[in-house]
Amino acid sequence: MKQTNTIKNSIGTFDRVANRISLINRRGSIQLRWTFSGKRYHLAIPGGVSKAAIAAAYAKANAIAADIALNQFDATLFKYDSEKGGRIKRRQSEETIATLWEKYKEKKRQTAALTTQKSVWREIDRAIAALPPSALKLENIAELGNHYLNIRSANTAHRHFISLQSAIRVAIPGIKLKEQLPKMAKKPIQFFFAEEVHSILKAFQGNHYQRYVTFLAATGCRPEEAIALTPADISSSAQETECTISKIFSKGILRPYTKNSLERTVPLSDLASQTIAGGSHQLIFPSPTGQYIDQHNFLNREWRPLVTGMVEQGQLRRYLPSYALRHSFISNMLYRGVALPTIAWLVGDRVDTVLQFYAGIQTVTSSELPNLYD
Repeated sequence: MKQTNTIKNSIGTFDRVANRISLINRRGSIQLRWTFSGKRYHLAIPGGVSKAAIAAAYAKANAIAADIALNQFDATLFKYDSEKGGRIKRRQSEETIATLWEKYKEKKRQTAALTTQKSVWREIDRAIAALPPSALKLENIAELGNHYLNIRSANTAHRHFISLQSAIRVAIPGIKLKEQLPKMAKKPIQFFFAEEVHSILKAFQGNHYQRYVTFLAATGCRPEEAIALTPADISSSAQETECTISKIFSKGILRPYTKNSLERTVPLSDLASQTIAGGSHQLIFPSPTGQYIDQHNFLNREWRPLVTGMVEQGQLRRYLPSYALRHSFISNMLYRGVALPTIAWLVGDRVDTVLQFYAGIQTVTSSELPNLYD
């Protein structure tokens, strides 16, 4: 503990502990001030500016600094001041994870994306409803991760905790929910070989979604971009056909921008151009009922049964969702030596994104591996 030989009576900051905690002489009393995880804290030390009070202030400041360094900081402050911490705990006892989540949604309703509200928020609503009441108490927040993993996968829990953490931090500043979950290993990009894509397109011949699947494979565009296309987005001349991609349809909502807000007009290959014919007056790729394609229904009712069957028959190496057609387009274009900037422009991504996630993922077969040591 730092020794104090002189009582400093001047107004203002008179010392700092561990370069974290400031000791302030505020109107004849000592106050500790510090910031942790972006939130400011303060703690009053009783006893005026006396030698005993200053010694007590240094003791508490050292304890707080040590807990922060050891990642053991008590954001309720109960550990450092039972009276103030008690007030916070009483306030917390009136709240639950469920009530905090409802307040968070109400606060963010005007600014959060509609797709987030319709998908992620509803997922979290259902998860909270499935948790036992005891798991929703803030006093049991340290066990939330374990309870969540009993009802949802680790991947889903990671997604949900991003939003839940923001909601809960109103009552428990600095809480880091994702530390309660196992770390997620990043899965490598997976794709179909060119001959596998050819087999998939052949299998979809005669299917209502043949044109849609072919367009995805021939352009590498995101499914939600293709679903939103209208005749107005297509322009043709004697030389070429071009497509302007500037909007998406996802989770029942049409949005006037793409995933990363990169609008692009790209030329279509002969194969992609052939898919344009046959659309309706409103949509290039309508559903069987003439509406926007429901990607979830398409994936589960059309794509999954057909592709799973092809895997069982040995025509494909593994099952991959339809989004893998985008990965396949990019990786196979790289394999053919197309320049990275060109690929990024065609698929609406940044060059560094393509380089980071796709460069080097093109695998080789056993027969293509050289025998280095013969």
